[in-house]
Amino acid sequence: MVFQDRLRTAQQDGELPPCADPRTLAGYFAVVIQGMSQRARDGADAGELAEIAELALAAWPRREPGPPS
Repeated sequence: MVFQDRLRTAQQDGELPPCADPRTLAGYFAVVIQGMSQRARDGADAGELAEIAELALAAWPRREPGPPS
C-alpha cells in the first residue's frame, strides 16, 4: 500500500503518466521484487538479478515528452 500511495503521488506530480495504474504497477513490482528475492536465495548472482531488473523496468510507463522549455 505504501508503494501504491507513492506511485499515486508521483502520478499527481507528473512523474508518471495519467494512463498509469498505480495499484497494478505497485502489485507488478511487488511480485518482481519477491521473485528476485527468491531467485537470490536460490543462488542467482548479481548479474542475473540485474538482467531481471532491466527487463522489469521495460514495463515502467513512460511520460510523454512535454513541450520544450
